[in-house]
Amino acid sequence: GYPVLHNHPELVSRMLEALERAAGKGAVREIPAVTGSEDFGAFTSAAPGFFWFLTASPHADRPGAPNHSPLFMIDEKYLQTGVKALVHVALEYLRAGGSR
Repeated sequence: GYPVLHNHPELVSRMLEALERAAGKGAVREIPAVTGSEDFGAFTSAAPGFFWFLTASPHADRPGAPNHSPLFMIDEKYLQTGVKALVHVALEYLRAGGSR
């Protein structure tokens, strides 16, 4: 029942550097479109936005269980990177005057 989530191309382009400052050089990459359902599409249909994934698997050799799984777990050390990403993106957006 939610609209398709569309990442705003210009916003993504502008924010990749901010994400890389948070995660480290070479740690950010664009991925192909994902066809899963996500309610964030309601936000991006009302205002420009973009969705990113934070890799926080507790396993060194494989991805963790997906969100909403009873087996879902993360390595909490990656939460620091997630917070830094939110801060860097917000500051970059404000620095640019909040323009689209």
